[in-house]
Amino acid sequence: MYSVCVLPSVCAGQWKCPSPPLRCGSDLLKEIHYDHHGPELERRIKELQDKHKAALDPYTRALEEQPGPGNAHPREVSFENRYTELMIINQYRRTRGETHHELLETGKKHAELLESRMQEKCERIWINQLFRRSPGSDEPPRIVVVSGVAGIGKTTMVQKLMFDWVRDLHYQRFAFVFLFKFRELNLIEEEEEATMPLTRLIVKLNKHLNDPRLREILKRLESVLFVFDGLDEYKHRLDFTQKRLCSNPEDVFPIPVKVTSLITQTLLKRCSVLITSRPTALEPLDTDRVDRYAEILGFFPEQRKRYFMKFFDSPLGTKAFEYVEQNDIIYTMCYNPSYCWIICSALRSHFTAEEWKQRHAPQTITELFVIFITNILTNHK
Repeated sequence: MYSVCVLPSVCAGQWKCPSPPLRCGSDLLKEIHYDHHGPELERRIKELQDKHKAALDPYTRALEEQPGPGNAHPREVSFENRYTELMIINQYRRTRGETHHELLETGKKHAELLESRMQEKCERIWINQLFRRSPGSDEPPRIVVVSGVAGIGKTTMVQKLMFDWVRDLHYQRFAFVFLFKFRELNLIEEEEEATMPLTRLIVKLNKHLNDPRLREILKRLESVLFVFDGLDEYKHRLDFTQKRLCSNPEDVFPIPVKVTSLITQTLLKRCSVLITSRPTALEPLDTDRVDRYAEILGFFPEQRKRYFMKFFDSPLGTKAFEYVEQNDIIYTMCYNPSYCWIICSALRSHFTAEEWKQRHAPQTITELFVIFITNILTNHK
């Protein structure tokens, strides 16, 4: 028997385990095995699962990028080739002083400060561990909330989860995963009546599940995961004080009530729910109902460098990253994947320009954004 730390060694062994060891190794190995292989399914249910995964597969393969300099339309890049691991932690409440101190730091000091916070107070959690049991807990978390600032990678994290599930890599403990984007729920409510059964809502977004077997699936509560991405984009405020909630997937209720009912476990008790949101939209959530809070911190130094290498896919990546490292302000911004993409897009435009145009490299965020916007306006007339 042996113990396993939830925080593997990363960044050339710089990380230490900040928390007590987990359960004994045999229990953890059983849970990992279950995550990889999942429950046994009857052939007829397995056929529908395969159909569901096949339908989701095309949407997980590509990572859509917004139009960059020189491009008139969004382009798709291979998710597998471009995805860079995000730093996610079990969330702790930061003091106002800590937050203020972090905002004052720049460049490498900023990165060092974040790493220090991680080692002292935080437990890193990998995407495939969000629904694993915590130390001392007999039950896995059912309701998980992942927060992060704008552009930090919440939707990309959800795509990674779906990518792994479709390919039988992780989260096989869930026989079925249903993804809902709050921005799409907004559109559904505008186009149609605002009330419908949960089964109809699922079929609305997954035509291939218009099948009698769907009702059987929703009875297998512990093997069903609902993913709600982008709570901050939802036009409704979830109300956890209302008395009338939904308890039957066939009952007709407004969509916000169904979401609230799933979170409170009034509807499909013992199913699992994952919600992503910006921190500012988390206030309405009933904290007593949430089993795990996690926060995406974005890219640490090693991930930043890896992102540059993947973005440029050439020796230019090393040149661009070395340039960024020398500029504290720009380097600080690279913690955020969205800013990282903008910076890389602007630098690609700069470093691939004629040699005489490269004499004055951008030194500030303003100069970078000017290059970025100028190229977009030039090529999007």
